[in-house]
Amino acid sequence: MMNWNLGLSPAWWLLLPLLILPIWWLRQRRESAQRKILATAKFLAAANPQLVRVWRWREWLLMLLRCLLLIIVLAYLASLFVAWRGDTVLVADGVDSAWLQQQLKETGMQDAKQQRFCERRDCDIQSTQILYWLEQKQAWWKADARILIAAKTGQLPLNAELPQLHLSTEVRIQADARQAPTRTHHLMLRSDRPELWQALFRAFTVAGDGRDEYVWQQQSDAKTDLIIWDSNEVPPANWHAPYWWMRRPAGGIPTNLVAQDNPILVGLKLRQYQQGKVRYWLTDETGRWPFNSLQETRQWYSAWQHSKAPQMDFAFTGFTLPRAESAVPGQQENTRRFLLMCLLVVFALERMVSHVKRL
Repeated sequence: MMNWNLGLSPAWWLLLPLLILPIWWLRQRRESAQRKILATAKFLAAANPQLVRVWRWREWLLMLLRCLLLIIVLAYLASLFVAWRGDTVLVADGVDSAWLQQQLKETGMQDAKQQRFCERRDCDIQSTQILYWLEQKQAWWKADARILIAAKTGQLPLNAELPQLHLSTEVRIQADARQAPTRTHHLMLRSDRPELWQALFRAFTVAGDGRDEYVWQQQSDAKTDLIIWDSNEVPPANWHAPYWWMRRPAGGIPTNLVAQDNPILVGLKLRQYQQGKVRYWLTDETGRWPFNSLQETRQWYSAWQHSKAPQMDFAFTGFTLPRAESAVPGQQENTRRFLLMCLLVVFALERMVSHVKRL
């Protein structure tokens, strides 16, 4: 699939008026020196000879071939200037300058060109969908160019389809604590030591970013995120949650649980099992309190955070967009090869038609 982005290059529009040249050349061609004497001309009154230009189909074809030849040459020259931009910082309107300078220093983009985007016309880029705008205009940038997008909370909307970018793109979001939404986790607990578990989750609140709120439930419902079963009893059949932290059963692991290797649990005395879409974390030792040190507690919390379904939190996180496999940077080079092949074919046809015309 060819990558036709020539219309985006200013060089294409600057060179396009040169198409007038073939037409002008053909109109200004030299007059023919051939003269044909008519037998009946001696019976006519003497008159000065007048030349009348008659356009023949070969002249029209020659002009069309020359125009096409020039168009291909202009397209090839313009394609050399399509991907000309280097490292760029796309800054949303209203971003704090001090925070922006910090991000530039962290990413090493201090010398990159900066462009401001917003919905107003006084911005360099008039767009509120900057990621999808970049997807459409990415042919402007060199293949090795880096893109840094700096925005505030709510300024980078995404739909269900992730933009397909072949550029190295990093996004930094300026956090706004006043607009920070709270993440609510609904938990259920069955344990002989509930005060230890509740103290643990209070520590999780301090260890996090302050947005986590833990609600202890008495009954399981659709909101329940996690069930902690620190008991030797059999869990009720009406308790449901996507995650379970369980003490290893004294009678052994049930046959309907499938063991899985989870790299985030390396170093912890835990094993992951799964039944359908429900995950179970079981301790290696029956009745053992799972945390013996602060380091284990931190690792357990980190493992739980990473085990959840991946989400892009645009309000508080910076992330790097993956390079799209379908977007091949070499398409522009393929376009130039195709143009060169067309140039050779059209040039050969133009020479043949020009030679036949002189016969």
